[in-house]
Amino acid sequence: MLYLLAIVMVAALGLNFASCSKDDEKSGDGGGTGSSLIGKWRKMDDDGTLKHTIWAFEANGTMYEYDIDDQGKTKEGSTETFKYKVENQHLFTDKLRESGGYEGEWKDEGAISIANGILTVTRDSGKIKRYKKIL
Repeated sequence: MLYLLAIVMVAALGLNFASCSKDDEKSGDGGGTGSSLIGKWRKMDDDGTLKHTIWAFEANGTMYEYDIDDQGKTKEGSTETFKYKVENQHLFTDKLRESGGYEGEWKDEGAISIANGILTVTRDSGKIKRYKKIL
């Protein structure tokens, strides 16, 4: 009877670990950060002051970077379009050329983390950028 109980316990623990692994795979980005990026993020200074740069991430893998004026309107000619992906908790972008088509080179923007509505991007050099979720 003790032997049977031990087998049941091991099987139950195995299912628990399998469930955790499967949940991570569902996100498609190794931990869920990619889907958490969807929306608009406004750049912040170190003191928390909001700047005029916006990052907008769409579920289809498109990212836009643009500047806004003091009234929140997009500054004409400031929008740049990228493809993005998240791998190993790093954000990678590929810029759309003015002539059309993407550059074909994925730029590592840095390691990313999201906590309390703040996106932190840390480059390998140690430089940190922060963005506050606005939508």
